[in-house]
Amino acid sequence: MRLSIVFSVLLLGGAALPQAARAFDPEKSCGTLLQAPLSDQLLAAGWMAGMREAGGLPRGAMDPGEALDDLTRLCEGAPGRAVADLVQPPDAGPASEDAVRGLLSRFLSSQADRAALTQELAPQPEDVIAVFGPVLGARLVPIYAELFRPGIALVPKPDQTALTILHTTTSELKSDIGLQQEFPGSYGLLLPYLAEGIPLVRFRFVRPGDRWGLAFEGLYFVHGRWVLMPKAWRGLES
Repeated sequence: MRLSIVFSVLLLGGAALPQAARAFDPEKSCGTLLQAPLSDQLLAAGWMAGMREAGGLPRGAMDPGEALDDLTRLCEGAPGRAVADLVQPPDAGPASEDAVRGLLSRFLSSQADRAALTQELAPQPEDVIAVFGPVLGARLVPIYAELFRPGIALVPKPDQTALTILHTTTSELKSDIGLQQEFPGSYGLLLPYLAEGIPLVRFRFVRPGDRWGLAFEGLYFVHGRWVLMPKAWRGLES
């Protein structure tokens, strides 16, 4: 009974709680929340249930114990994610991280036609210009035409059977210095040329458990598909 009353207060915005008890930050990681006091976890469970209902998503049971169990289950499955992420609808679109992971995972099979898969990632001239603009794009069009000549293929080493992905956007990359450090140093030269808001991926084929491997830094989602345009700074040298 007492737990139900506390939970009801939390759902109403915590008006009856002292300020310190309402200091819940939904942008903090789930792993941090799982180590927090029970009062904080209840507040998060109530906040999440209310947000999911407001967004038209399944909210689950409103019983406090079940709601807290639901929050714990979600957080244990993704301890590094922010609590706020758990109330967002899943992104199943073609530009999502899951979609690009599925696309690139096809290269991991030794039975795959990797040359054909590579050609699927070849950019068209309009793709290049859409990402890099008319000046740099015009310089890069012939470079990528030569790079993706028939027969060229992305081929992971035999023991590189896993994949790591950094999924972001050109806008996020321009504004986040820490994120820029995840890309080659020469990539900084491209920032003034990149169009805004384009999904961007850096990926590696690696041995399971390894961080380093065969790396590619320029996979962009443009005109409804993923295209690979690596080392675009070479267009600044011509």
